Amino acid sequence: MLLGIPVSDVSVDLNEILIYQRHYCGSLGATEPETDFPLFLEWVREGKFPLESLVTNRYSLEQIEEARVT
Repeated sequence: MLLGIPVSDVSVDLNEILIYQRHYCGSLGATEPETDFPLFLEWVREGKFPLESLVTNRYSLEQIEEARVT
């Protein structure tokens, strides 16, 4: 995951795409945090946005290597 806009060129290993079938997608975003985040939190409270179901695994910092390969 890359957050923000890089200040220099970014290279991608084509083997990651071709052999390992990785997918990359770009987005400039379209959010207004001051209004969107309170709305998202309201949706979570109302059960309209099932945030917990999006979390598939949890890892401690000590388990970082295990999380990286999962």
